[in-house]
Amino acid sequence: MKKLIILLGFILISYSGRTQTAAYYCSQTGAIGYCYGTSDVLSCAYQNSLYYGAIAPTLVINTSQSGYGALAVGTNTYGIPVVGIVAGYSDAIQARRAAINKCSSVGGTNIYIKDSWLDY
Repeated sequence: MKKLIILLGFILISYSGRTQTAAYYCSQTGAIGYCYGTSDVLSCAYQNSLYYGAIAPTLVINTSQSGYGALAVGTNTYGIPVVGIVAGYSDAIQARRAAINKCSSVGGTNIYIKDSWLDY
């Protein structure tokens, strides 16, 4: 019985630390890599950012909240791509609006939603 309790405790600790969504962004190239719903989203997002041309990617989101997420892309006054990425929303429209607002708050103009998702 003691082994079962220890095993259940380990499973709960492991599951509670599971990251649902992560994203890396490279300001030099505008490349972004993101992942959701995989067993190792941090590594997946980092590798995706490199695949899409990141030189020095920076972690921009790492959350364990499930729900709707969205990625908004725009350009700043220098023509450099900027992003707004959110996750863990209970509604798809709210997630899209929040991503647009986040992109706008970092100087984005001509903003559009590049992707949205639902991660359980």
